[in-house]
Amino acid sequence: MAGVATRAGVALDTIYETIGTKVELFQIVLDMYGLENHSQESATENTQRPSRARGAVELLTAFAQRMTQTHEHHRPALTALNNLSNQQARATSIWRRLLEQIDIDVNIIIEELDGTGELDPQLALSTVKDILWSMVTPEYYITLTTIRGWSPDRFCKWSTSAWPRLLLKRNFRSDRSQL
Repeated sequence: MAGVATRAGVALDTIYETIGTKVELFQIVLDMYGLENHSQESATENTQRPSRARGAVELLTAFAQRMTQTHEHHRPALTALNNLSNQQARATSIWRRLLEQIDIDVNIIIEELDGTGELDPQLALSTVKDILWSMVTPEYYITLTTIRGWSPDRFCKWSTSAWPRLLLKRNFRSDRSQL
């Protein structure tokens, strides 16, 4: 907060009186940054075409691209929010809202995938959800792109390759799904 005050050229007390806590400042930044709106807009753009017109590999590829774009767009904010959520309950609430939005996105893609008839019949839909969830969390993305040094493109290609192999019937896996 002291750094924000210094950069803004105001007293630290002014920041606390005007904005409040670190979490409240972070909420303002998120609102300006469009964390939730970006995910919703991306979901709408990629789900406008009817599911029947697209196969499961195409749906998974679009979903991988959407999640990569969303996570990359928000990586600095997600990292800061994750750090804040360990310290303050309000930040935890913001983090939960983000995860709820991801849950909505995952449920949409599962419904579309189920409609293609291309999912592996040995997988329960709850297992499909668990597989996708484990690979779309902000922590997973941050770990691979920040700590492991992956590029966003590598993350997207990995997801596009892994999901068909994990989720689809063998005869619906495309050559593109091989990494």
